[in-house]
Amino acid sequence: MREVPTQPEALEAIDEILRVLRLCHPDFETTRTLTFSSGRKDPVADWNLWCSDIFLPIIAPALLSTIHLAQRGHVREIQQLCTSLDAALAPYIDERSRHAGARLLMDFTAPPGARVLQKLRNLHAREAVSAHFICIYGVRCALFNIPPALAILAVLYAEWQTGTRWAIAPRHMPDFHGLVDEIPETASETDAVPFFSRSQHA
Repeated sequence: MREVPTQPEALEAIDEILRVLRLCHPDFETTRTLTFSSGRKDPVADWNLWCSDIFLPIIAPALLSTIHLAQRGHVREIQQLCTSLDAALAPYIDERSRHAGARLLMDFTAPPGARVLQKLRNLHAREAVSAHFICIYGVRCALFNIPPALAILAVLYAEWQTGTRWAIAPRHMPDFHGLVDEIPETASETDAVPFFSRSQHA
């Protein structure tokens, strides 16, 4: 996972992060929280817990798997991954994720030739897929050829910014690059469906 530098602070990559979000999460500035939320005096404590319990074991593998699957046009497997997320996420996080994903999928026209997005739109219109945000975001990242590490960096930024809008304490940036480095380089080749099955029964 070395497509982005690990030493500079996240703010030094802000232009690239915002470019990714404009392409892959166009309503970032107006959307409500995604899967992370904190209104407490110490949002960093909430963030660290979210990273260890949700981001590293669930969200990051799902994103990388989605990019891998979308590049190969594997819609059915992405559909199965979304179903796995239904079971892997706590109900209140699951609801936020599906709401944001459905908005991203249905409110923004799929670019010409975006067959995976269009097929997912058709499935969602028939209520045949749970459009989790991280999966729809991942499909868009694949569509626009966003490097996986940069896709992760951008979604971490989006999670922090949307999840701490009502936090009382100053929102000092966490070490996003350090989190990117914790994700194995082979994670994008993981079959996330059995991965989630294992994690739920661990």
